[in-house]
Amino acid sequence: MATKINKEDVMNDFQSGKWTHKAQSFVGNKEKMRSLLDSITGYLNKSALRPVFDKLRLMVSYLNDVYRGYYKDYSLKNYIIVIAAIIYVVSPIDAVPDLLPVIGLADDATVVGAAFMSLQEEFNKYSNWRNSMRQVNN
Repeated sequence: MATKINKEDVMNDFQSGKWTHKAQSFVGNKEKMRSLLDSITGYLNKSALRPVFDKLRLMVSYLNDVYRGYYKDYSLKNYIIVIAAIIYVVSPIDAVPDLLPVIGLADDATVVGAAFMSLQEEFNKYSNWRNSMRQVNN
């Protein structure tokens, strides 16, 4: 019997504050950020996350560029939300545990999609910066 994900419950869990509280402890902590970035790479090819693959990949690129000090024109509040979304994805214990095949990652996809949509302006700005960097380097 298939279990249906209640997107409202997932978002209420994500927005409860515990995820952003965890994310704040990652800001300025190079070891935690490196570990988080290393952890998320294993999730990029999960089939349940395929619908949000491009969004997730851009979020990871954003985190990586901020972490390395390349991208400086970011909002700390938005940066924390992106960190929180990635922590949510890599955490085995969230609204729906990842131990449940496919269903356990569906809530992760919901969080990634919602976080991406709420930060669309930030990602547009970042994408423009990234594209300008590519042109400079070519």
